Amino acid sequence: MSTPRGAERDIARAAYSVPEVMLMTGLGRDSVYQAINDGHLRAKKCGTRTIITAHALNVFLDSLPDAGQANGKTRRQRRR
Repeated sequence: MSTPRGAERDIARAAYSVPEVMLMTGLGRDSVYQAINDGHLRAKKCGTRTIITAHALNVFLDSLPDAGQANGKTRRQRRR
């Protein structure tokens, strides 16, 4: 059974490669791998390929602090 041309865009992705996560989030390669190594971003291995499920990426992004609230302090409070 073949898939009609363009239909691939209608199918939700289940997982992404590290370069795709970098493009989607604007994070650099080192930041993505650091989040994985620190246990903040859950990744899977498929052979030698590292993949991040859509669910794991959403959990990671939702766990990040709101802008201006990193470590529970505002930027002005950190300067003091």
